[in-house]
Amino acid sequence: MLNVNRLGLVVPKKAVKLATARNATKRFLKEAYRLNKASIKPGFDIIIYVNNVIMSLKDAEKIVLNGASGINKYVSKGVK
Repeated sequence: MLNVNRLGLVVPKKAVKLATARNATKRFLKEAYRLNKASIKPGFDIIIYVNNVIMSLKDAEKIVLNGASGINKYVSKGVK
């Protein structure tokens, strides 16, 4: 078991047409994860699949924190 989380980002060209928008979306998500990784329990592979462009760091943080709360609930139930 890993003692760290791994982050995978999927931003398909079909969902986000422009390469600059895809890259910006990935940068926002990476930064949001970096700022909030202390609140996510370790030992998970986290994959975020994006369906549309994320226009701000605030939107990216909502996505990351929503996923983090799901992971923390899952672990607190004793499933892992």
